[in-house]
Amino acid sequence: MLFLAAGCATTRYEEYGETPEGKMQALPLTTDAILPLQDALKGLQARVDQLEVELADRVGSLERANAGLLDSLLALNRQIQEFQNQFRALQEGTSAVKAQPQTQAPVARDVTTLYEQGLMAYNSRRYDEAKEIFRQVLTRDPSGDLADNAHYWIGECDYATKDYRAALDSFRKVFSYTRTEKYDDAQLKIGLCYLQTEDDESALIELKRLVVDYPKSEYFRQAQELVQKIRERLGSEP
Repeated sequence: MLFLAAGCATTRYEEYGETPEGKMQALPLTTDAILPLQDALKGLQARVDQLEVELADRVGSLERANAGLLDSLLALNRQIQEFQNQFRALQEGTSAVKAQPQTQAPVARDVTTLYEQGLMAYNSRRYDEAKEIFRQVLTRDPSGDLADNAHYWIGECDYATKDYRAALDSFRKVFSYTRTEKYDDAQLKIGLCYLQTEDDESALIELKRLVVDYPKSEYFRQAQELVQKIRERLGSEP
């Protein structure tokens, strides 16, 4: 009887994987069990990467909206300064206003007003209208102080409507101007355009260029984080 009881006990432990001390034995993991877990983990990581890119893009959109408001403020300040100079010249009884070319001041004022209207349309998400206004700015004053900004905001309009190829063309035109404050803005958006078209290698090149060429840019940290994410994604691919 004792022998039979011992035999039954041993069979129970072996069947249920339980040791005499009451502990469960570890069951070996098979390849069939591991592969689904690995696939699930890869899927979750890909989703995390995509969400981080979307978050960075939304943060960038907020920053660009603020930049648009700042541009509007600067344009208004330039207009105020222009009127103040003219008023001062009239008060002093000088001929400074008459001495200016008759077409220069009206064109400048007209272009500034158009530019402000374009920014207002963009901030109101009327992208087609804004793009047309910025094109008028370029038509009336193609080499003026606001021409580089007009190209940039045309690119932003195309980016907002997901026409990334057209946006790339406009952002690149910003670099044809020797004096512009939009270099780093345009450089970031070029990288983001490539990300949106799933061209990770080109995106990596352009974002690394921002990090190297514009270390003091407000977009420096954002570009660094995107570069790291793209490197990790490319490194995980065969």
